[in-house]
Amino acid sequence: MEYAYSQAGSLFVELKVNNVDLKIGMSLEQVKSAFAGGSTVGVIQYYNTL
Repeated sequence: MEYAYSQAGSLFVELKVNNVDLKIGMSLEQVKSAFAGGSTVGVIQYYNTL
C-alpha cells in the first residue's frame, strides 16, 4: 500500500479550462472551430476569475 502512495505522490496532472460555448448537435467542424477561437487557462486561474 505504501508503494501506491509514493507513486500517487509523484503524479502530475495539469487541468485546463476552455471558455468555448459548446451546444448539443454541433458538428465536429463546429466544435474544432469553437475550440480554435476559445482561450484556455489553468483551472486555478479560471476559478480565481469567478
